[in-house]
Amino acid sequence: KGNGEGSIYKTIDSRTGKTRWQAQITIGQKADGTLKRKTFSAQSKAEVKKKMDAYLESASTQSPTPAAEHAMQQSSMTYHDWYLKWLEIYKPDLGETTREWYMYLYDGNIGPCLGSKQLRHITPDDIQLTLNAAKQKGLATSTLNRLYTVLNATLNQATNNAILPKNPVSAIKPPKFSYGIKRPLTIDEMDRFI
Repeated sequence: KGNGEGSIYKTIDSRTGKTRWQAQITIGQKADGTLKRKTFSAQSKAEVKKKMDAYLESASTQSPTPAAEHAMQQSSMTYHDWYLKWLEIYKPDLGETTREWYMYLYDGNIGPCLGSKQLRHITPDDIQLTLNAAKQKGLATSTLNRLYTVLNATLNQATNNAILPKNPVSAIKPPKFSYGIKRPLTIDEMDRFI
């Protein structure tokens, strides 16, 4: 069931052996992705429904906590904005060449697929499609693995910061090494890299 949708059912109290009524609603997600639920108990179905309805009514009139509001604003951030913020805050000591490599990966591969997406809307399918698009360009497996590593690091940090409930990259396997023929970089790719 979705947030705020409740279910009401009969249960036996293990301590007394008497029948009780319980209501349960989903109120969100924990950081590990499992559902957070609120449970109510009462002697009658009407009583337990009244408790659940009162809780839902009070929850709907409360404003979100500052932390919840901040997390919601952060999850609305585009991947492009998060990527730049991640580089600035979590990778401040990168050398110039390494920073250029990160931007090359972003501009040529990540940005076109994920740049305009809000963090909260990025799915494992989006990650796989980004990797597939890069692979179709003929990039070496080592470059694909670096791309995977960067995606994982950026979205893992978003998960650690409680912006996302779960890192969508964790559902995707890293690219396998293959030793086929690789194409050299084009002049445009070399210019962007240098």
